[in-house]
Amino acid sequence: MKKVRRYEAERRRQGCKRRRAKDRVDKSWRLSGCHLALLLIRDMAVASEGGTEDAKRRGDVFARAFSAHLARLMEEPAAYGKLGLANLLELREECLREFHFFDAYRTIKQRENEASLVVLPDLLMELDGMNEEMRLLTLIEGVLAANIFDWGSRACVDLYHKGTIIEIYRMSRNKMQRPWRASDTKIIF
Repeated sequence: MKKVRRYEAERRRQGCKRRRAKDRVDKSWRLSGCHLALLLIRDMAVASEGGTEDAKRRGDVFARAFSAHLARLMEEPAAYGKLGLANLLELREECLREFHFFDAYRTIKQRENEASLVVLPDLLMELDGMNEEMRLLTLIEGVLAANIFDWGSRACVDLYHKGTIIEIYRMSRNKMQRPWRASDTKIIF
């Protein structure tokens, strides 16, 4: 019996070590992803302000400040509390606001709104051709696809530079094949 207890205790310790190692890799991946996107975000923020000299100066200061936060988090992951993707994105938005970039995505939103209006009639026709359950599920997937794009999914960003908004929407929907982590759509229907 003692051997079994010792074996189980050792298994728990090994499991904890593996989880901690995986958490370190995940945190490092998130931080390096934010760092890689930093210059792109800076450029978008500057463009949203018309590319003025003042906007360029504020953009450079934002990039240095956010880079310093990322460097601190690499050394001390719990420096600002829990280190998750949502927290990193919120920290980035706070830094943007600190340097008076209140909508770094303004020019992208304008361009995407114009492109969306062009494809909207086709999308509405596609939705009208679906039964009620499929239509609702498709709309939910569309909302989720928009969030994937908003959070800067690497595949979505790459497609954004090569494709159109409708291609991004369809690619995101195709990537989100069910079952989802929480996938009880029967409650909705």
